Amino acid sequence: MNSKIESADMVSMSFKKSRLMQPQFELLTRVLSAAILIPFFLWVTYTGGWFFYGVLTLVFISALREWSRLSTNSIFHPLCLAALIGVTLYHSNIYVPHVQIIGGLALLGAIYYQHPTLALPSIHRWMLFLSGLSYITASMICFIQISQNGANSSLFLLWLYAIVWATDSGAYLVGKTIKGPKLCPKISPNKTWAGFIGGILVAIITGLYLLKALGLSLSSSIPNTILILMISCAAHLGDLIESSIKRYFGVKNAGGLIPGHGGVLDRLDSLFLVVILTGLFLLFGIINI
Repeated sequence: MNSKIESADMVSMSFKKSRLMQPQFELLTRVLSAAILIPFFLWVTYTGGWFFYGVLTLVFISALREWSRLSTNSIFHPLCLAALIGVTLYHSNIYVPHVQIIGGLALLGAIYYQHPTLALPSIHRWMLFLSGLSYITASMICFIQISQNGANSSLFLLWLYAIVWATDSGAYLVGKTIKGPKLCPKISPNKTWAGFIGGILVAIITGLYLLKALGLSLSSSIPNTILILMISCAAHLGDLIESSIKRYFGVKNAGGLIPGHGGVLDRLDSLFLVVILTGLFLLFGIINI
């Protein structure tokens, strides 16, 4: 009898120990993944060329796949395939008549409606799917637009990455230290106003320093400090958008591709909105690289 009790106690202690070790293991996994992926992503961006666009295409496919599984429970929705083809044609500068594009989308739409497993439960869900698809596609088009905008485009992208990472890191460190009132408790309970402001301040300091360190000379109709402020706010908003979507679908992560970090949508949520904002600035001539 005593041996059974001791055995049960040992199992219970082992279970508690594994529960205590789990956060440490997750933290170690996150650190190792970041230590590998961040330098790789920086090197790929700086190098540019076909290798950069190849990696960008893989990121785009992964993001579309995660969104398709999250919002439609399908491996790769036909309209996601249409978006992938459209962005590829845009990047390749291949002329395709509008009639063919519309016809292709209509065909894919017909396949979608004829396939019962791809049916969305409501108009609201359908509109959500299309909104997310448009959001991801627009970010990839803007990525391409920025990367092809002058000789300093690679350095400019690195500068954008730094602002986004400074915003995230600053928000986390300042928010954990000061705490205080919550920013959006219904969407993301851990985010605070202190973290929001702290992330912006760290981003501004980092962005202004790197402009000089990288030798970037931006031609902008707005001061650099305000520009960085707007980019940092976009990074915050992109993070909140992703959090609200995951809360809507009741999931912790949008995917599991990156160990300890979730999926592509989880890691690039802030960057997606930042490149869309920057792409619009370039399109309307507000900034020039």
